[in-house]
Amino acid sequence: MLNDARNPAAARFLFFLLRNRVPYLGRLWGIVLGCDIACKIPRSLIMPHPYGIVIHGAAVLGEGVVLMQQVTIGARNVDDKAPVIEDNVFVGAGAKVLGGVHVGRHCTIGANAVVTHDIPPNSTVIGINQIIKTDHQPVNPTDRGPQETGSQGRPV
Repeated sequence: MLNDARNPAAARFLFFLLRNRVPYLGRLWGIVLGCDIACKIPRSLIMPHPYGIVIHGAAVLGEGVVLMQQVTIGARNVDDKAPVIEDNVFVGAGAKVLGGVHVGRHCTIGANAVVTHDIPPNSTVIGINQIIKTDHQPVNPTDRGPQETGSQGRPV
């Protein structure tokens, strides 16, 4: 467990402290890293840059989840449910997954994306709830997919 090469030593030490419920040292190391992780940590969680990550205590993380730096996974309100993130999901730097959402398997959440709706499996999310299917099929029938843009960013 402590020689897992996918996570840096700081993340491995944090996982060890949280899994073994070392109260004061675990909280102190979380403060050093700027992390507040209160949920159950799966064995194959990957945090390449374990800084500034906040995870709600009732959140559920699947196996093979990758969390980059400054990720927030939590409730929108005090009484709101926490997110459920299934297996093999990549959450980019600065992304926010908020509310009782369900993120399907093999999804990619882009950097600084905000997710407040359920995400189907094998999807990519960018921006604020903009879902792009990875099989290149538009999610909405009115969505025409990517468009060519001119030099000023407007559709051609």
